Amino acid sequence: MQALCYQRSGVASVQLNSKRIRPSRRGMTLAQSLPADISSTGIASPSPKVLDLKKLSAPIPLPKIDSLKAILFDIDGTLTNSDPLHFEVFKELFLELGVNGGQPIDDAFFHRHISGRHNPSIFKEFFPDWDEERMNRVIDEKEEKFRQMAATVLTPLAGLPTLTAWIKQEGLKVAAVTNAPRANAELMLRALELDKYFDLLIIGEECARPKPYPDPYQAALDHFNLPPTQAIVFEDSLTGMQAALAAEVATIGVLTSQSATAMQDGGASATIADYTSEVLWEYLTPAGAKLHPEE
Repeated sequence: MQALCYQRSGVASVQLNSKRIRPSRRGMTLAQSLPADISSTGIASPSPKVLDLKKLSAPIPLPKIDSLKAILFDIDGTLTNSDPLHFEVFKELFLELGVNGGQPIDDAFFHRHISGRHNPSIFKEFFPDWDEERMNRVIDEKEEKFRQMAATVLTPLAGLPTLTAWIKQEGLKVAAVTNAPRANAELMLRALELDKYFDLLIIGEECARPKPYPDPYQAALDHFNLPPTQAIVFEDSLTGMQAALAAEVATIGVLTSQSATAMQDGGASATIADYTSEVLWEYLTPAGAKLHPEE
């Protein structure tokens, strides 16, 4: 069975073959390394559970720099610190809707229940009795408010322009892989002047399954015709980390929304505060042996 992930690079879209199973780093198939609600065909059960982070938390070694062919970026919290805007929008909305006992949500609530997650998953958790029409209407209104706020205030994370220039200089493939709605993703890339930078934009909700499932990252690998050992991911959320680990791609955690401990426990191969990090540039340059302790 094939599932479509519509990916914009110009006007292109490609197909993701969900049946393909790669060998895992533990000698198991990908299907064996995932929870039981994902079958060997890659099809989730009618009501899939969130992947168990504990089952996917072993860090994957970063590839040697001379074998690196692609870099895959999340957008929210990874290219730009957009979480404060999402927090404000959700805080106002949830207060209006009486979530959290009628008290404003705090930062801990946001990162536990919201950050990095797919909108329908969030709303089904808190409003299980809502029909699809009402849920989609409220989500659309929330996202429109976010876009109004984001259009003029987003800035790239420190060091990002240097990193993006280095990627192009090295001739690497580059993709943006996000759970954000397409309108949000495109607006954020325009605001950051990156709308013409990426080879590929993958929207989680346009795949068979969004993050934390591996489909969005597998779609990028499939499009570039690369094994996971020739790519790395930059992610700021545990949901995104789960998706990258499930796709068996080594991941660098960007610490805009989680602590270094949380990201390391979640399976990050390394963590950075931003793209000026010495740890990052030691990896990207010949001094990168420090990120390969097995040597």
